[in-house]
Amino acid sequence: MPRILSVMVIWPVIAMLLAGRAIAMPATLTLNADQQAYNVGPWLEILEDKGAGLGVEDIMTSNQWRPSQSESVNLGVTQSDWWFRFSAHSEYRREQLFLLEIAYSNLDVIEIFLVDENRVTETFTMGDHFPFHRRPIDH
Repeated sequence: MPRILSVMVIWPVIAMLLAGRAIAMPATLTLNADQQAYNVGPWLEILEDKGAGLGVEDIMTSNQWRPSQSESVNLGVTQSDWWFRFSAHSEYRREQLFLLEIAYSNLDVIEIFLVDENRVTETFTMGDHFPFHRRPIDH
């Protein structure tokens, strides 16, 4: 039975949440062998944390999510934390690795949270203020 993958990301200026809640979310992105790359923009939902004080549990239960209005999100310079989320479903019959690329190298700290059934199962921390030797990918 295929599983739905959920991932969550946060950083001080911009944050990304890829969470698996079905309430008010855009359609789930389906990953298949016919396509090698995906732009997740159409599947994103965005939440602004103006006080930069929300935690993972807070945003997972929030009803303040709004759909992305573009394929490439550019929020400019802001003091807010920004959370993003999307759900993905894999049609692969065996385990498959996927790379999530955040194509902006000047982000100080990025935290990605994998979420399955409303529970954080894994966390990855990266960004240009995070020590290179401790980053999950040598890049």
